[in-house]
Amino acid sequence: MAAPAQVREVIEEIHHRHGREGPARIVAGLEEVRDGAPIPGAVPDQRITFMRVPGLTAIPFHDPAVFPWNRAFEAATDEVIDEFARVEEQRLRFTDFEGYGRGWNAWLFASEGQWFDETMARAPRTTALLRSTHY
Repeated sequence: MAAPAQVREVIEEIHHRHGREGPARIVAGLEEVRDGAPIPGAVPDQRITFMRVPGLTAIPFHDPAVFPWNRAFEAATDEVIDEFARVEEQRLRFTDFEGYGRGWNAWLFASEGQWFDETMARAPRTTALLRSTHY
């Protein structure tokens, strides 16, 4: 578990970058960690190991209308499937995620803020859709 001083530094950096009205839910979760508070409302299936983000909805399915980018993805389903099929036919190596357990692998478009040019070049329509979300 992170030391309270480290968590305090992270909160200060968030406020510095995003202002006091920035990501309030993230700060609230970090404050729970800093204060050593028990995680309220945690259920066994959540397996929370560090922190929670207060205010997030935990429901099995979200209404697709909540996501403004969803219609474009639905409209492009056939194109995305075609791109995937073309990439799969090439029998390319996956990015290996063995640290997650045996058999975990993927073709990454992006991870931790880094986009992967090789994957994007193979699936330009899917790439455009993913970038359009701004997430």
